[in-house]
Amino acid sequence: MTQDKFTIAGDQLTGRGLTFDISVVKDRGDRLVEMSETIYLQGRESAMLSREERFDVQFAVEALRALAVIVGPGLPGERHCRAAAALARLLHEQASTV
Repeated sequence: MTQDKFTIAGDQLTGRGLTFDISVVKDRGDRLVEMSETIYLQGRESAMLSREERFDVQFAVEALRALAVIVGPGLPGERHCRAAAALARLLHEQASTV
C-alpha cells in the first residue's frame, strides 16, 4: 500500500510508493516535500488519458464485449472479454484518480 503524500523520515523522502535519499538536502525538507508532491501530481496528470481518449477507449471496451458475444463461448470469446475487462479497469482507475 502506498502513502497518500510525501513525508520525510530520517534521511528518506518517502511516499506514493517511492523513496529518495535526501541526506544532502535535508535542511530544506519542508520545501522538498512540497516540490515532490507537485512534481508527482503533474507527472501523473500528464500520463492520464484526455476526456476524448477515455471516451474512445470506452467505445473500444463496448466493441470488444460485443465481439465476444458474436464470437461466442470458447477461447476467442474469452480473450475478447478479458481484453474488455482490462481496458475497463484502466478506465476505472483513471476515473478514480481524477
